Amino acid sequence: LLTIGRRSAWLEKAGASYSSAVSVHRIAGWWCVAQAVLHSALFVWYYVDEGPADLDWKLLPVPHGSGRYKFNALGLVNFIGVLSMVAGLVLAVFSTERVRRSRFGTFYRTHVMTSFFFVVLGSLH
Repeated sequence: LLTIGRRSAWLEKAGASYSSAVSVHRIAGWWCVAQAVLHSALFVWYYVDEGPADLDWKLLPVPHGSGRYKFNALGLVNFIGVLSMVAGLVLAVFSTERVRRSRFGTFYRTHVMTSFFFVVLGSLH
């Protein structure tokens, strides 16, 4: 999912064309978003199945346990994952062909910003 430019050292090294790089970029991007959605859905399902009463502390960085200010690492890590997933969904919506073709400037700005958050927050998650 590296950045794609018409002149790229990666393309020249691989001997690939710009159009083939864009195709690979699209397939890899949709694959990543699909895997993230699947991961998120299965974990939410698992947490709800365990007991929906505990869902807030599992997905949000709120104090939990006997200590008044006990650090909730699980909630923090999962909350970062939720933020990453929101960025990924915004990225996916703005990457649809309809939006991309009708509003390319909006697509491009949104794509750069949300992909940054999707990758960074996903890595932290």
